[in-house]
Amino acid sequence: MTKRTLKRFLASPWVLRVASAFAGNTLLVLGYHRIARRGRRTDLADSLFGPDELEFEQQVARLARDTQPMSETMVLECISSGSPFPPKATLVTFDDGYRDNFTIAAPILKRFGVPAIFFIPTASISERRVGWWDEIAWTIKETNVRTARIAGEHYDLSGPNKAAAIESLIARLKAAGKAQRELWLADLRHECRTHGVPRELADSALMTWEQVHALQEFGVSVGGHTVTHCMLSELDEEAQARELSDSKAELELRTGRPVLSVAYPFGGADHFNAATKAAARRIGFRLGFSLVRGINRADRLDPLAIHRIMPPADINSFALRVNLPGLMLNGWRFWNGRGAECALADDTSGGERRGRRS
Repeated sequence: MTKRTLKRFLASPWVLRVASAFAGNTLLVLGYHRIARRGRRTDLADSLFGPDELEFEQQVARLARDTQPMSETMVLECISSGSPFPPKATLVTFDDGYRDNFTIAAPILKRFGVPAIFFIPTASISERRVGWWDEIAWTIKETNVRTARIAGEHYDLSGPNKAAAIESLIARLKAAGKAQRELWLADLRHECRTHGVPRELADSALMTWEQVHALQEFGVSVGGHTVTHCMLSELDEEAQARELSDSKAELELRTGRPVLSVAYPFGGADHFNAATKAAARRIGFRLGFSLVRGINRADRLDPLAIHRIMPPADINSFALRVNLPGLMLNGWRFWNGRGAECALADDTSGGERRGRRS
């Protein structure tokens, strides 16, 4: 039996119904970043895209039909009361405040009655500035330079090699400290003879504050994602607290509602620490989300270090993750090779790379 055949068999309705009978009271949190219009390309980082709009619609329909979609309020009620999560509880989240979250994802979620939390980095919205990962992607896609020396290494930037160069540089800058990251971005601009992502492109890629405020009309809660989308663990305690408190204050001012959840940028186990969680708790965040892979049980849950998974685009792979999360996360893993995992997320999957074809 081939892997494809096995996957289809395991994702068949009767198998999933049997699996549902043995589902535990766990919370599976799905972490998305971007949703694309089918067939459209982006000038920014491809690695942030998971399912396209039609695939996402299939996924949300499956969540509404086969699981218990949870809102931020419902999750908080379970935790505060000490109650177990309902069987097959799921929670949808989106990071980074991209406009397609509002124009594509939010209407689909509303149509199927599936709530969500959208995590917004405030400076990106106010200053109309995309992240450094998007600048890397745009710069390399845009340049006509065929080779460049960046971060002490030579990169082939000719057409078919651009994607590999983008992936490599994003990984290297993610692992670097803030000062080194800024120096290497300057190298990139100099070598590629560019001056940063055009304002109009960044503006079209990001939500506006008016759209952030309107998210509540779609059943979406707004959560914090720091001010500058920084790696919190790189900062001292005072700076971490400032990033968290300033973002919370601005989001509450802009939305007129309490902001109770935060997602730690990049989300890996090394990207936040005990000081991060202590500051978040002190400031008034009640839920904190990582991108460390895993499922959550109410009786073992650290509410300020909730696990998430990055869903695959393929609907059969998605159905398996949702209906058999313990098996899929700890045993067999199916990858569709496109949007399966975000290149910026923490890799805690035993050496597998994000989005690698199986």
